[in-house]
Amino acid sequence: MTDFDSVLVAHKRTTFERYNASDDPTLAELITSGDISVGALRRSHDTHYRSLQIVIDHLETLGLPFRTLYRGDVDEVGADQLVIAVGGDGTVLD
Repeated sequence: MTDFDSVLVAHKRTTFERYNASDDPTLAELITSGDISVGALRRSHDTHYRSLQIVIDHLETLGLPFRTLYRGDVDEVGADQLVIAVGGDGTVLD
């Protein structure tokens, strides 16, 4: 197995996170009340973070040094020997 000195795990902000951070009182009420309209977003959010945790757990088990960043916060990957993108059907590195 190859030894990596630097692994970057880039992941997305979920739609649920973006909505939850919004100042829109209507969105806040829907989220707080557990409205059915945000249920799918919450499930997708939870699935995303379970997937991210699985990747992190494997890297820790392998003893590989890694860092995690939201994909929008990735500015340079030149020093990273391995980049793992964790996300949904549109998570890419720009």
